[in-house]
Amino acid sequence: MSLKNIKSWGLLSILITLYLTACTTLPELKDSIKKDQGVVPDIEPPLKSKKDYLTYTFDSSEDSTQAQAAIYGTFILKEGCFILDHGNGLYSTPVFPDSVTKWDKKNHIITINGISFGLGDSIYTNGGYLLYGPDANTQLEEEIDKRCLMPSISYIGTYDLKKRNST
Repeated sequence: MSLKNIKSWGLLSILITLYLTACTTLPELKDSIKKDQGVVPDIEPPLKSKKDYLTYTFDSSEDSTQAQAAIYGTFILKEGCFILDHGNGLYSTPVFPDSVTKWDKKNHIITINGISFGLGDSIYTNGGYLLYGPDANTQLEEEIDKRCLMPSISYIGTYDLKKRNST
């Protein structure tokens, strides 16, 4: 086998691995996330000096690539934190695209790309998941109260963003 063929196969295997990793969804992570793992019992709301929600850099003017895993869940307030409830005891901390997200702290309403979500509203969109553990990402802990960091972090995308109202 020539060096050129080996490089081609190596590149192909890397691309397949990236594709399969990007398609990971929450149900596939279910076994690795335990109910209420890492959640501190009810205490006072998050510290005022930290953010109320997390964002990532997003430039809506560019035709940017976004992760394509399905993000879904219901927005709830848990221990003073605005999080996603995926059902069956699975929770995640949402991370929103900064340039298209607005937060109404008084009414607990997050508006993403012009669509508003309140407590009890469900979201379905694209995005990506990241598992969080105590030593996983200290930068997140500097930005938001640590007890608001659930075992999974959901990066909210903007493709095909849908809302299902609370009943």
